Amino acid sequence: MLASQMRRESALHRPASMVLATWSSFQVNFMTTACAGLAERVDHAISTNPYLAGRKLRFETAGSRVVLQGTVGSFFQKQMAQEVLRRVDGVEQIENHLEVEWAKV
Repeated sequence: MLASQMRRESALHRPASMVLATWSSFQVNFMTTACAGLAERVDHAISTNPYLAGRKLRFETAGSRVVLQGTVGSFFQKQMAQEVLRRVDGVEQIENHLEVEWAKV
């Protein structure tokens, strides 16, 4: 028998308030793991993108939202950072706060 099946079966023999508490803690743990997974996928997407190589970009994830911060060398790179995140599984909203820093001549 799987551990998850044993937890469900043992929850059937508990008062309703305890079952809800067990379910809530499962949801919190699942959401924390899901957010960590999203941050890892976003980090991998940014670090492996050839247009963003060598750039120091920061990002934050909250649920399915990603906020990008940092500087890039062109508007093209700013757009590419956003487009690479659009393809990451779990990203539903992107706030692109990247600043374009033009090269000085």
